[in-house]
Amino acid sequence: QAILDGGGMKPLVNILSSKNVEAHTFAANAVGHLAANTVAQKLIGDYNGIHPLVCLLRGESVEAARHAAIALWHLEATGDNKGAIVKAGAIPPLVGALRSDMADTREYAAAVISAISRTQGGHKKAIFRAGGIGPLIELLSDSSIMTQRHAACALWGLVEGKEGVYAAKLVEMGAVAP
Repeated sequence: QAILDGGGMKPLVNILSSKNVEAHTFAANAVGHLAANTVAQKLIGDYNGIHPLVCLLRGESVEAARHAAIALWHLEATGDNKGAIVKAGAIPPLVGALRSDMADTREYAAAVISAISRTQGGHKKAIFRAGGIGPLIELLSDSSIMTQRHAACALWGLVEGKEGVYAAKLVEMGAVAP
């Protein structure tokens, strides 16, 4: 709370775009922790912090990607941020993060995709087009129960509702057994 009260969120969001890998990794870690706070969630969105977090998912640092995935998971809790995450082009790098060597990155990427898959507006199609179904099916056998849960919820989101046109694709790709 002291960081937020002292105006520390804006400088942290600015550091997310730093060319210095160590600096943006530490900033992503701090933003990931602060993003659990609802005031911070709004500030990160207001300060355009979502786009740099999405960029970190594709960056050279697996640690920065991990922290970015955690931050995005917290941020997707609000409707405005969820839309901003999708608009920032997060779906393809989140799908890529599903295959990360880091368990936390896989878990939080699956959690964000799970939340996005249960919304309307073409997000299901974007997940499908980014190749998300295969990695989500693979995560049904992940060593982490939470990752399995998020992957299952994401697949459920893809098949539910009027946009749930991917049920046959999931069966075809082997999702039923796991």
